Amino acid sequence: MDSTVSARTGHSTIAAVSSEPGIVSLSFDQRYEAVSQAFPPWLLSDPIVFPGDHRTYGWACQVPDCNGELAGSNIKFLCSTHDHEFKALSSKLTIEEFAKQATPSPCILRGWARYRLDDCRICGPNREALITGLCMAHNRILWKAKRRGETEEACLRAQTPFPPLPRCAIPDCVHDGPLFNFRGPGQVRVCKSHYQVWRSYLRDNNLSPDEALWTEWAAMEPRSKRMQLPENRGDVWVDHLPLRLQREIRYAIHRHDSTARRGHWRPRHIQVVVDVLASEGVQTLNDPMLAEHVSKYKAADVRRIWADLPIAARGLTLTRQDAKYAGWFDPAIVGAKQFKSANSPSDRRMVWDLTGISQRWLRDLLWENLEYAATESPQPTSGTINRRVRSIHLLSKALWQLREDHGNDPELLHASDARAFKDLWDMWYREQVPVAENRTFNSPVPKPLVELVYKTSPNAMHAVLVFGRARNLGPTDSFVLAFPRYSAPEERPKPRPISDDDFRLLISDASLKLLDESDVNDVGLVDIWLTHAFQGGRISETIYLRLGCIGMIGEAQPYLWRDITKANVLDYGMPCHYPVYQRLLRRQEVTRAKLRRRYAADLASLNKRQRAALEAEWDRTMPLFPGPTTNPDLRLPVSSSVLQRKLADWIEKLGLKGITTHRTRSTMATALLDNGAPPAGRVRDAV
Repeated sequence: MDSTVSARTGHSTIAAVSSEPGIVSLSFDQRYEAVSQAFPPWLLSDPIVFPGDHRTYGWACQVPDCNGELAGSNIKFLCSTHDHEFKALSSKLTIEEFAKQATPSPCILRGWARYRLDDCRICGPNREALITGLCMAHNRILWKAKRRGETEEACLRAQTPFPPLPRCAIPDCVHDGPLFNFRGPGQVRVCKSHYQVWRSYLRDNNLSPDEALWTEWAAMEPRSKRMQLPENRGDVWVDHLPLRLQREIRYAIHRHDSTARRGHWRPRHIQVVVDVLASEGVQTLNDPMLAEHVSKYKAADVRRIWADLPIAARGLTLTRQDAKYAGWFDPAIVGAKQFKSANSPSDRRMVWDLTGISQRWLRDLLWENLEYAATESPQPTSGTINRRVRSIHLLSKALWQLREDHGNDPELLHASDARAFKDLWDMWYREQVPVAENRTFNSPVPKPLVELVYKTSPNAMHAVLVFGRARNLGPTDSFVLAFPRYSAPEERPKPRPISDDDFRLLISDASLKLLDESDVNDVGLVDIWLTHAFQGGRISETIYLRLGCIGMIGEAQPYLWRDITKANVLDYGMPCHYPVYQRLLRRQEVTRAKLRRRYAADLASLNKRQRAALEAEWDRTMPLFPGPTTNPDLRLPVSSSVLQRKLADWIEKLGLKGITTHRTRSTMATALLDNGAPPAGRVRDAV
């Protein structure tokens, strides 16, 4: 099989499987045959038929026999009508109870092209009627008669039936075709509804009608929701794509569903993406065209698929060599787990973009270093990796500026170049030149070097260069030995405990009620805040509490365990304030109810003993505060960024400024010292 395929006319060739010659690895077909054995039967069918109640790709309302479209951004799997009705009853009924008693809604947006309208009062079955009960021709005659002063009864008495009209030219559309798609060669008859859709398509895309454009649009129309019956809403057709791209999409769908943090992809949105890929002649999901489409769509649901689809497919479309050649690093490509944050478990798949490093040798050296870091034990944290990637980007920028050859030949780099780098680096910091870019998140925005980056980045650069010399990669020894290093900046902690008045305001009943009102998804914001305020520690330690984190020691001493592996071991827990303990007990029941609803099908097939074993496993593995979105399996805690945003909005409404969760931690530490607790140094000395 050819190692490269052309994406589409007018664009550069896109690397499909092997970008470098002489690479021995499994072919694309062999990899697909291996992984497709794990696919569910519906994913291998043609068309792909997504189950209506699927947690990632579901499209059906929970109300039996309901044909309504799911509400936008809906995590309850209710159509718009039932979602509105449930909001008024949510305090009295569960979703399951509501679904059993709700009345199904009809489908008014799908399949209308498959059903004829009522007969015209004059023509009978020959022609369809408009809302007036008359066909378009008789309706026009009546309108003209009324303008002349005639009565409706007299006008209609004089009319005779017209002969049948040709049907709409769109395949499977059963409506009359009284209009033409356009005038000229290739004109065909279309129904009034399809005419309006066709004209809207031309207007929205600023196109002029012609025969070729009509043929292309009419070929896609049979797969639109207008042509689909309600029971076919889960169908996605991919047969008009190249075989390789079909397989990439099926794999991406499978991979996305196995990712813990994932969004809801609706079949009709997937079909939109598939049709665009077909119309533009795309051959592989590695095509950069997909990135261009992310910003083109206003609908977030479609935009998210454009962004995530190529990432989900990388395990199949890219090998280790391909990823290195293309300038991307993903631990999954080399069979490693994700780098973890220093303060919390890893729950996101992060991919590092190295394409901004202009020197090929330096990019490859960093890639080799990241691969080594991903497979070594223990792994460095994601923060260390971010700092390393950011530092090498800065080194690349400096070499480009210092050398006439832009640093592309590592053998020409010597001690004098290292000294020149130090002079440039010091000048960047001294003059506050905007050169630092955070390329791992969002769009890069150049900023001046801060002291922490100024003093730590050269050390990260040096570590990568030393790694390269040990493997005969990179520049000469003289350059590495002369490369500058800086001492780390002194830590100057400035704990600023919250004042007593502010703290009392933050835990007052009125303030807590205001915070609770913002908790629309019942995440437990008040429970998180009070646990953090009264139990201390980092806010991430509270967010990542597990379901079984609390218990009773003896007869009356509540305990809290942040490390669930040490649960019920006295020395590894901490006494828990009784009001906090009561709140966490109630939160346990709320979360267990969510889990039982989510895994109802699994629980139904278990006996009493197996059910108890499963719930005991939940106590060890499931978060006490599961996130409300992109978390269909309830395995991930609420996002730290979402929580911080909610708390910041709440604190602002209270009229307070400068309050952070770190200051809350300092407040607890200061209170302990003020009440006789020994400083950490004295505790360590005693131990």
